[in-house]
Amino acid sequence: MRMHSSLRFLVALMLVLAGTGYFTHGAFAAAAEGKQITLQLGHNSHAESFTGKALTNWAKKLSDQTGGKLKVDIFPQNQLGSNKELSEQTSLGSLDLNVQGMNALVDYKVEQGYLTKVPFLFRSTEHAYKWWTSPEGMAIVKKAESQNVKILGIGLNRMPRQFASKAKAIKSPEDIKNLKVRAGDTATNSALKILEAVPTNVALNEMYTAISQGVVDVVELPLDYIFDYSMFEVTKYLTLSNHSFDVQWVVINAKKFESLPASYQKLLVSSMPDLAKDNNTREEANFNDTLKKLKDKGMTIINTERSQWEAIVPKVVPTLEKTWPSTKGYYEKIMKMK
Repeated sequence: MRMHSSLRFLVALMLVLAGTGYFTHGAFAAAAEGKQITLQLGHNSHAESFTGKALTNWAKKLSDQTGGKLKVDIFPQNQLGSNKELSEQTSLGSLDLNVQGMNALVDYKVEQGYLTKVPFLFRSTEHAYKWWTSPEGMAIVKKAESQNVKILGIGLNRMPRQFASKAKAIKSPEDIKNLKVRAGDTATNSALKILEAVPTNVALNEMYTAISQGVVDVVELPLDYIFDYSMFEVTKYLTLSNHSFDVQWVVINAKKFESLPASYQKLLVSSMPDLAKDNNTREEANFNDTLKKLKDKGMTIINTERSQWEAIVPKVVPTLEKTWPSTKGYYEKIMKMK
């Protein structure tokens, strides 16, 4: 069952790892005396998605607060490369910032990031957020900073992932058997194999053609991606499986962050709660609106009982633990978290 709460992160919207504070007029004035600084940010959401709009609004506020001296140029929808490439570019410094889901941990050599994509592991967005901002979750997250990046914050909600299928309604685990499913990450692929589906690697920007040509039968994506990438034109059934809950984080190249005036460093960090609040408010409103749009486009909505699917989780975890021993024991801890 999808959980909603308008006050979800009102008290603790973001975890701030680099200190907090607001600024005096003098601090901004000193920074304003320097030249204009432009940061480049890449993300994988559509420009008109709730995250895309929240980031645009955030960038405008930063510019306004600094008299136009600090600007952020935003490149949505993987314009600068794949998710992994965005992470690598940020680590190398050829890209300043990126915003992605927590699975990007694996791009920074943090094996425990594979946990984020085990289907039906997290019960809700709140559950995922609580885990990643817990002491044990944060100990994992901090490991990414060894790859020349700094985490500005965690807590931008994503919509849960659903199944969109071309010719067959997916109501139960039996229905996905032998279907070719667009996947890619190890955890999801392992789960699909246990379900006797056929995981098939297809790039995000190629999946429309892949579905229409029969390369894959099913895509698993957040609801907004299903709409933004026009999956309603090439698929018929939408299964509200809510099989993957996630939050997004904001990551900046460490050297770039250190090169900024101290007032701008503080501004970036302290702006995170407002960015998260804006993003998450838009996400809650957008879910029902997007679902209605997909219905209006002719998609048949399928509801499924989550408990039917949750039995696969204990079967996926041993595969992860065997491949990445450092993930051992975390499944039990996540499951015990209320």
